[in-house]
Amino acid sequence: MKAQLILIVILLTLIAAPVMADSWLPFKDKRVVSPTGRTYVVIRRDDAGIAWELWRRAEGAPPMKDATADDAHRLRNGTGGPIDHDPADQLIGRGHVNQRPLRVRVLDEPAAFVLFEKYGNIGYGDALIYVDGRRGIRFRRKLEELFDAETCSAFKSSVSSIWWHQGIAVDEELGRILVVAAGDRLSQVDCEKGAVSTPEKEALLRGFRRGTVEERKLCIEAAARLKPEGLHAEALAIAADDGESEPIRLRAAVAVRRSGGREDFAPLFLSAAGKDRPGEVRSFAVEHLAEVVGEDALPMLRRLVRGTAENDVWNSAQTAFVSLGEKAVPTLIEMLLEEGESADYRGGAAHALGRIGSPAAIDALLGATATAEDYVASAAVNAAIRIGAADLGERLAGILAEGSTQDGRIALYFERHPAEFARAPLQAALKRAEPGSAAKGWIENARKALDRK
Repeated sequence: MKAQLILIVILLTLIAAPVMADSWLPFKDKRVVSPTGRTYVVIRRDDAGIAWELWRRAEGAPPMKDATADDAHRLRNGTGGPIDHDPADQLIGRGHVNQRPLRVRVLDEPAAFVLFEKYGNIGYGDALIYVDGRRGIRFRRKLEELFDAETCSAFKSSVSSIWWHQGIAVDEELGRILVVAAGDRLSQVDCEKGAVSTPEKEALLRGFRRGTVEERKLCIEAAARLKPEGLHAEALAIAADDGESEPIRLRAAVAVRRSGGREDFAPLFLSAAGKDRPGEVRSFAVEHLAEVVGEDALPMLRRLVRGTAENDVWNSAQTAFVSLGEKAVPTLIEMLLEEGESADYRGGAAHALGRIGSPAAIDALLGATATAEDYVASAAVNAAIRIGAADLGERLAGILAEGSTQDGRIALYFERHPAEFARAPLQAALKRAEPGSAAKGWIENARKALDRK
């Protein structure tokens, strides 16, 4: 259940290492296609990097499709399987690059492709490699060539990588690659000479109607945060266009709202939140529903999370509730106390209350800690501890004295905040604890912390 998973994550973060761990699946051979489907590159692993072949579709042939070799998930959604070229197509060029890419972007004119970042080791190879189909590698640019040292030092790192990027958007008409980094920092690279410059944020507006869907989404989302001059007019034209795809219209509508617009896009978001919509569309619509609709989103969000949590909705609804802050607290308290509802529904309400941090929720959260439903009680006590209160220790000691499913979690609190008034409740909890259980160990640790005080 979602509530249980969230609580496990909370506990694990207490002992998590300061550097993020990560792992990478083996690199997959693939065929990547330009937005028009006219040009495509076939990429295969070799010992030192990749071998590539760039192809042009035969005259009158249907657009080629992306494919990833031997990928069961992609086979199910129609993008896996053979990556070979069509024998009727024209070979433009072939070659080798000594780095495997994280992403690939293919251009039609000139026939070329961009290799973005180093797979499995982001930030430590070439951030961009521009390959002309006929002339080979034109230029390579490392992260430190795209951004200054101060900017690079702010990017987060893991065991293998520097997680600096949001993505790139290629403007084939102007021959430029727009690079969007964490924190919406921008850099721009000229495709002809590889010259690097820092563009104005208005450069994002050109990406609203150009490039791949992912590139357009990237530009609209970044612009919605940076608010360049002319954002409202550009975003409104797209959001109001029934011929545009739903993912693009939704993001444009958010940009309209953030640029000060008050146009009504509630029907668009409610439709996109329907169960018949793709997961990514539904998730985005739910996450931003409150931002677009305001307080009127509360009953809609409540309806969406009722019952067992759905992956496409639960986390997004949490974000939407939290974005409303104190305005959402009365509704979330009602949800928490709604007997007969699922643990995901009630525990999710507790989790959102903890993230909002409203003292007004403490009574309801501590009351729910005594419920027999373990997931709900866990979410409630964790939220109450996160919010805090002047008399929180005394009230937790009272719950511990009575006994609940959360004896161990409350003991963890008293291990960190030892108090004499908790001694007797801890002793009572120790007598109830299952031999060898984690809860018993936590209770014993809390008693030792009290003895050391």
